[in-house]
Amino acid sequence: MSVSLSSIVSESKKLVERLRDDDDVLESLIYKWESASNTVVKRCQAEDPYNGCNAVPCVDGSELKILAYKNELLRQVLHSHQVAADVLMHEYRRKISSLLQGRADVGKTVNSLDPHPPKNIQYLAEGLQTINNACLIDEKKFCDSIQNMAQLRVENETFKHLEKSSPLRIKNKNNNTTQTD
Repeated sequence: MSVSLSSIVSESKKLVERLRDDDDVLESLIYKWESASNTVVKRCQAEDPYNGCNAVPCVDGSELKILAYKNELLRQVLHSHQVAADVLMHEYRRKISSLLQGRADVGKTVNSLDPHPPKNIQYLAEGLQTINNACLIDEKKFCDSIQNMAQLRVENETFKHLEKSSPLRIKNKNNNTTQTD
């Protein structure tokens, strides 16, 4: 497998473009979530003109479920964006490392650029060491993120089970006690 700097750059550009698209989707989701949140806050702050002492909360269950769904969707997009960024950096570092280790013409390129190749080779070796360390750290972070995702899935299933089995608890506006539906 031949790896060239131009292929790395083109692949990096493609991945950056995908990340920008993800950022645009994320910004639109954030805007939608904020507008929905503001609507809920405005409804909660508005008093009922017919029953000013009404202790029933203003937010109904369907709005809460919609907000919870949007919140979960936003978290998933944020997480996928972070994973994509981590994978991008991991792949970039791995390809640079393989480029520096596997190519025999790197020495020729260094010789043609500078009349002092031992100094450049020393800098390349230090850079390679740094990149290898970064790859190891990236692999550890990747494994940790996979474990974290599995743990979050288990917690999510637990929360879904608890949500189905227990009633919703809501704060009362007048006396700060809790009621159940």
